[in-house]
Parts: sequence; structure tokens; C-alpha cells
Amino acid sequence: MVCLFAVLAVGMVFVGCSNKDGKASKVVVKVMAYGDNSNAEGQSFVRIVEAFEAANPNIDIDYEMLYDEAYHQKVPARLASGDVPYVAYMGADARWGTPWKEAGQQVDMTKYLDTNQFDLSLIPEMGPAGEKYYVPLGTSNACTVVFVNTKLLADLGLEMPKSYADLKAMVPVAKAAGVEVLSTHGADGWAWGSCFMSAVFSRTTGKENYMADVVSGAKKFTDSDMVAGLEVLSTMVKDGVLSQKAVLIDSGTGLSDYSNGKCIMYVTGQWDAGNITPEAQAVTKLISIPTLPGQKGPDTMAGAWQVGYGITKATVDAGKDVLDASMKFINFLNSEEEVRCYCCSCFERI
Repeated sequence: MVCLFAVLAVGMVFVGCSNKDGKASKVVVKVMAYGDNSNAEGQSFVRIVEAFEAANPNIDIDYEMLYDEAYHQKVPARLASGDVPYVAYMGADARWGTPWKEAGQQVDMTKYLDTNQFDLSLIPEMGPAGEKYYVPLGTSNACTVVFVNTKLLADLGLEMPKSYADLKAMVPVAKAAGVEVLSTHGADGWAWGSCFMSAVFSRTTGKENYMADVVSGAKKFTDSDMVAGLEVLSTMVKDGVLSQKAVLIDSGTGLSDYSNGKCIMYVTGQWDAGNITPEAQAVTKLISIPTLPGQKGPDTMAGAWQVGYGITKATVDAGKDVLDASMKFINFLNSEEEVRCYCCSCFERI
């Protein structure tokens, strides 16, 4: 091998070389992906990789795809070992961003992003100087939404809710039909924090990232504003708006219940639109949680930030070939319909 460029960092691959016939070797882009072969997100990622490699035969996407806790356990392990991916599924909040921040692997992508493809105003400022560490799925920071079964809503003679009073008025109608008004996958502990409580507390406190203060310890569950937010949740259960069973339901069961018309509305992340049945997708509208009692803030989706794919410091250190190939993959990934539709066209802000 006659190498034109060598990566000196430990654990990195050699790229940009030519073999004995003078033919260029592939640039290898190491990717840490999120998903599973059995779910829509994982299946879409594999399809996108295959399409990208077919269109770019000089680039090899060497990916590891993990899901749920397996991903969260592997990230710090890979970072500690020096096996840092060039492109990774990440975030900027406590759950998704802390390992990358502590390892010094966050990179401001602003200067690398193609403004012809991305509306940078839709990508939130993630660092103290306005850094943008990754491209949120759907190039949006809208995260947690309410799935509404519009067919079931119409069959029950109900209209799209705009306030808590509207939700409460649905209860006797839904009860008579043997269905729930609103549910979520509460057995997945993170769902309460990132999917539900972050939306509720951003409303009741008027502070979009209130839950970040809870995670950091700046706010405690005994603080008056925290107690007030928890009281809203208690009221929703007491009024029959939020299913008592929600705390026991896992994501798979919850999405199945919603797909099968067992609840009118379901709280989750918009990426789950790919995990409900096609029949349910056809009649689903995504809305924000209707205005809550004592609300101080706007009708935000959630205080939790959307996740997405970004590059690492290891990518920049690896040189221009790896950086260019990594950004080319990120651009391709975010141009695909499955990724753009994580922030579905059926979304409606009320």
C-alpha cells in the first residue's frame, strides 16, 4: 500500500490510500447508529446506508447499531476505549449529550452544514456560544407530541382538543365506548421525563428546559413549582384524562393499543410515527398537548431536545477525507424521506 494520508490517532483507520494497482481505497466512516433490525428506525437506517454506499462506492459506512439501554451503555464504553465513531446518534441534553461532552467529542457543526439543505434557524443552540453539535431528526427541535386517532375521534363525535377542558369533556364519551382518552408508555421510565413531564413542566413553569434543572439538581421534587407541575399530572389522572394504566404500559404495548383504537390519543416522540400500523398512520394527526390548567408558558412540544446524527472531534482529527465523507453521509441521511418524516407532515401545532 502506498499511503497518501495516514491517521495518527489511536484506534482510527487508514484512509485515502492507494493499493498496488494505483486504485483508491475506500474512505471508512465509523458510525454509531440507533435502532434495531426489528423496528422502523433501524430498518430505515440500514436501507439508507445501502443506498448511500451504492451512490458512493468510494465510501464504506462501518456502523454499529444499538437500541435503548444497550446504546446508552455502549457509548461511554467506546469513548473510554478510544474507539470513537466519526458519526454518531447523539443529543445535547443530560441523557443523550453528557457522555460526548465529558469525552470532549462535541463539535460545532455550523460551518460544515450546507445552508442550501438545512435551515439553521431550526437547529437549536446547544452550547454556550450557540454551537450546533448534531442535526436533529427532521431538522427540527419539536420532540414530544400527541398522536390523535382522527377516525376514532370523529366516530365518537368529538373534535380536536384545544384546551384541558376539551380533554376533560372527552372522558365520559370515551368511557362509554370502552377506550382511554390519553395514554403513554410510562413503564419506560425515561418516557415520563423526556416525553411527558418535560412538556408539562415547560408549560406550568414557563421555562422550556426546566427538566434540565431537575436533572442537574438545581431543582428538587419538593420545590413549589415542581409540586405544582406534579399536581397537574395528578389532576389528569383523577379526572380520567390520563390513563391510570399508563404507568404500567411499555412502548410496544402502548403503540399497539393506539394502533388498535384502545385510546384516542397517545403521548410519545414523533419518530414513533413509523412504529404504528399503516392503517393508524393514515388517520393520525400529531398535535402538542392542549393548553393545561395554570399554564405559564406557550404550547411547546417538550423541554426535551430532539436527537440526531452529528460528527465527533475524532472526525475532524482524522482529516479532510474522513470529515468530507462523514458530512456527505449526514447530508444524505437527512435528505431521506424516513428521516425528514420523523417530524411528520401530519404535524399540527394548535
